[in-house]
Amino acid sequence: MQTEHMSHAGKPIAQRRHARFPVSLAVAGRTSQFPGEPIHGTACNISCGGLMAEFPLQIVSGSILGLTLKTPWGPLGVEAKVVWTVVAEGTIRHGVVFSEPIAQDLAVDLFVVASK
Repeated sequence: MQTEHMSHAGKPIAQRRHARFPVSLAVAGRTSQFPGEPIHGTACNISCGGLMAEFPLQIVSGSILGLTLKTPWGPLGVEAKVVWTVVAEGTIRHGVVFSEPIAQDLAVDLFVVASK
């Protein structure tokens, strides 16, 4: 019996369009669901098409986020849409897709810096 590895969104990992790289980056998100101060969290992996981040509040799937990633080269602002959320082991994970893809080189560079 063959077991397929599944992503958090229930999609087989082999079907992903973009390679994901593990990182640990501070991220701040703004959404109309929580007006006012940004929600601070941690991006746990990134690709040129999106990322997975942990936030202390559950952001509704379908929400549009203004994200600011704290990179070693300065803040990077991107717009994204929440496509899934999972509450597990005391964390709230969010899968987001970027409105405009970032360069794959940037995702790789962030992984390399995180690996040091």
